Amino acid sequence: MSNLTTSNSNAPVKRGPGRPRKVREAAPLPVPSVDVTTPLVVDRAGAARMIGRSTSHVKRLEKSDPAWPRPFAVGVWAQNYLVADIEAYVMAKADAAKSATAAA
Repeated sequence: MSNLTTSNSNAPVKRGPGRPRKVREAAPLPVPSVDVTTPLVVDRAGAARMIGRSTSHVKRLEKSDPAWPRPFAVGVWAQNYLVADIEAYVMAKADAAKSATAAA
């Protein structure tokens, strides 16, 4: 009976139902030289998400607000914005709102 319970550790283990595949460890990723977690450029929908509005509101800002950053084209149809320009716009609006409430 002891022969049945012992197993040969050198014998290959057959895969069957319920037995997971052997997973190889992934090669380490190279360390990027720049921060790739934050994009430098966003499209119109990304700009809308950044300011918490809709894309139609962003289109309205393009037409009516001269302080809104101008889009540029990376492809044929895409309207892209620099993230830093949108952040600067939002900060300028926030500073203007703070100074208006402080003056009132």
